[in-house]
Amino acid sequence: QLQREEKLARGVLAGYLWAAQDVGARTSALGYEPHSSAASGTVDTQATTPNQELAWLCQSVLPEITDLDTTIREVLDTAAPLLAAAHVSACYSPCVKSLQLKVLGPMLRQAMLDVLTATTRCVPEGTIRLSVQQSPPEALLFVSVEPGPCHTVCAVDGLEMATHLITLCGGKLSVALPSCTAEAQGQPRFLTVSIALPLAQGVPVLFIDDNADALRLFQRYLSGSRFSFVGESDPRRAVDAATELEPGLIVLDVMMPEHDGWRVLTDLKSDSATRDTPVIVCSILAQRDLALARGAVSFIRKPVSRQDLISSLDLQLDPR
Repeated sequence: QLQREEKLARGVLAGYLWAAQDVGARTSALGYEPHSSAASGTVDTQATTPNQELAWLCQSVLPEITDLDTTIREVLDTAAPLLAAAHVSACYSPCVKSLQLKVLGPMLRQAMLDVLTATTRCVPEGTIRLSVQQSPPEALLFVSVEPGPCHTVCAVDGLEMATHLITLCGGKLSVALPSCTAEAQGQPRFLTVSIALPLAQGVPVLFIDDNADALRLFQRYLSGSRFSFVGESDPRRAVDAATELEPGLIVLDVMMPEHDGWRVLTDLKSDSATRDTPVIVCSILAQRDLALARGAVSFIRKPVSRQDLISSLDLQLDPR
């Protein structure tokens, strides 16, 4: 939205300068007839195209570590009213192992919703079965449709945007149509949408900080490094987030309301699932000795540079 407003503001400014500096008269004297909306002092408020929207989203959203299982459950929950209205049931078979992806989260969720919407239309009163497999360096999501009684699977349409979104996430979407031989042999005809997504590479680092800007800065710092970023803005979820992710390292802020970093550090060291995970305290406070005494492996003073952060993380993985 800010980018849309910026475009609008540039148009307003151009119109003002055009009139204030009498640009029209000057250019006419040179025999130049502009075709810009600024010539008339108007602003081009034409709606943005889907490609422009996607381009803006790519610029404003960074790839993030996303848990595939959590994303699928969220998408199924969002699509539940649609499935119920179409009398379609959804069955999900998760992978035994938690699969972490490094993708554009909003794009992946919308792509999955588009796939569910499209498959719901082609399988009235039927069943949509979702399953996940790990095939390094990818995770494979299969969406199979099984028609209900007295129905056959029709062609699935409307996957153009989903295909584009998956491509922007670094993945690939394909559709496998049911074969005629299967029906001739009395076997059910299933249509399957397959989505291949890149697994997250590198050592996951969990950043616990209530400041969204700080989390975004840390995410940029880790871009292109051997570390993958995961952010948690609610310090009360620190133990749950660390248990789910099993990060190689935790970077913890101190100055947080209600549940500060010292309490979070105590929580982490008191839980059997997280007590052995190395914690680096990162704070504006000069409390290095206190951080080490309470179980942290290192301390970083804010503001921190990218080089200092990466060096501190490297040191914990390779003390040499």
